[in-house]
Amino acid sequence: TRRSSDLLELWTNPAGGMYCRLHINGNGKIGMGTTTPAASAALDITSNSGGLLIPRMTIAERDNLAGLANGLMLYIADTLVKEFQVYQDGAWKTITVT
Repeated sequence: TRRSSDLLELWTNPAGGMYCRLHINGNGKIGMGTTTPAASAALDITSNSGGLLIPRMTIAERDNLAGLANGLMLYIADTLVKEFQVYQDGAWKTITVT
């Protein structure tokens, strides 16, 4: 862990090499797998070995959420429904992939 008044970094040392796993700069920009998060991103995830896994839940679990913010995204992993959804203006909308 490296910390200063405008920086927090978490490092690991697997197989003899030092790797920055999480970088938070003084502007609140977060880099995962990078020490230089893109200026236009609040969260910059860099990886060549994995992707982003959005929260997964059933429709019943989704319907129990409170305080929903516009832009909230999740993946419905129900028995009959498997799709990405985003919350916008009081309703859940399916993200269609064609």
